[in-house]
Amino acid sequence: MKTLFVFAVDTTLPRGDSTHVREFVAHISQECPSSEVFTYNDVHINSRYLRLLVFRICLWWRYLAGVRRKVYLRYFPAIFVDMILLKILGCDVYVELNAVISDEAEDLGRSPLLRLITSIDEKCICALSKALVSVTPEIQRYYSEKYGKRESYAVKNGVNTHLFDPAHAVLPEDMKMLQGRFVIGFVGSLSPWQDFSTLIDAVNELVNRRGLRELRCVIVGTGSEEPAIKERIASLGLEDFIIMTGRRKYEDIPGYISLFSVAVAPLKGSRTKNTGSAALKVFEYLAMGKPVILADVGSLSDIIHSQGVGLVYQSSDPTDLADKIHDIYSGRVDIDSMSTRSRVLVENEYSWESSVRDTINVINDNHQAECQ
Repeated sequence: MKTLFVFAVDTTLPRGDSTHVREFVAHISQECPSSEVFTYNDVHINSRYLRLLVFRICLWWRYLAGVRRKVYLRYFPAIFVDMILLKILGCDVYVELNAVISDEAEDLGRSPLLRLITSIDEKCICALSKALVSVTPEIQRYYSEKYGKRESYAVKNGVNTHLFDPAHAVLPEDMKMLQGRFVIGFVGSLSPWQDFSTLIDAVNELVNRRGLRELRCVIVGTGSEEPAIKERIASLGLEDFIIMTGRRKYEDIPGYISLFSVAVAPLKGSRTKNTGSAALKVFEYLAMGKPVILADVGSLSDIIHSQGVGLVYQSSDPTDLADKIHDIYSGRVDIDSMSTRSRVLVENEYSWESSVRDTINVINDNHQAECQ
């Protein structure tokens, strides 16, 4: 019996969810040849709102016309309509959650109407789904404890270990002037849940208070926080020390990471209280053999610490982040052994192949993923 996988994500956008869906879809046909995939990008209409409408109509037609009895949905707003329809049709529905959706709606300042829809979505997902698939144990635990959803599984995020391979990375031309310097690096979406204030203040402390004026920080990516980040950099007079590249092609990202002496993931602790983090950038850093410095955000921080592949700093504490960066700069940390462990860890546990395989196991009731 075919499983229908549905992803309402625009995979052309430079975001983590776009990368997740692209990679997941690419491996579905290999791991589950009998599956059918329907994505937002299968609808070729320029108007965003018309495209969303046509996507939903085409999706409902697939529900009604298909013979599938298993449907896998990555969360999208007003999913409760689909859940009710699929329940009437007698389908088993599996829902993928990459955040606590009510928290995300609040963090992003969504309208009261959308928050109400989100609340209805959460209740229907937990009441009508066969199982939840989440990317972190924190999300899994939240829905289990708040809604009593016991059929909840945490499936690890992944990384393209072929693309993110230090043996094949090519340093971009615009970064060659930084060769030989100590470089603090970040790649990803410049979004509200990234704590750039702490990162910038840590760089300011290292440069202006500890005298490390030869180091540089490179921020690769774009997003809604870009104007605010530039304004803060300018206010501290750090334009010569923090370089913002803007958006870069995904296939070029390994080359930028190859330059980094240390890679940072400055996530906001408040954002990850219920959600935790499965930030793709962290796995990409590890695949490139880079020491990671990560905010204390739960299970992902525990992995970094316990596996000896990076350092964890107290969330929102720029002095602690500066201390951790200085530990690597000064050689107090053995980054060579850390680099070796990083690559091995990713190859063994965090490939997209294993992530897709674990998801299929949940759908097939094999349940090899972690269950609360």
